[in-house]
Amino acid sequence: MAKLTIWTAKPLLDAEFQANWTLTPIQYDGADFNEPHSDWVSIALIPTDRKIVGFDGTLGGRKSEEGIIRVRTYSTSATQALALAGKVATFLECRELNGLTIGVCEPDGGGAVPLDNSLYETEITFNIKVIK
Repeated sequence: MAKLTIWTAKPLLDAEFQANWTLTPIQYDGADFNEPHSDWVSIALIPTDRKIVGFDGTLGGRKSEEGIIRVRTYSTSATQALALAGKVATFLECRELNGLTIGVCEPDGGGAVPLDNSLYETEITFNIKVIK
């Protein structure tokens, strides 16, 4: 496996969902998806920052790369969309996946928003970090 960076962490995150998330269908960022009219989740990994966090006397000091995992949950009821967001939070938060550190779940504060297709949407994010 290639060295983990914030840009190469997406397959790691996708594999974790594929192997261990069984509650709903999953829409992976950039992949084709047939939207069901029932519960489902959408996940995306978004790089946000890079910085040197340690200087080792050379130009190859330790680097910190940061980003967010954005998860949107969908359901036919507001209550279920919020409950599904809570299940995703339990599944992902405060974990470490082969060098990818996942922080606590952060709700967007918008609650469950009704959409035109009779579904409700919630959004939660997780701060992530890779230190190398």
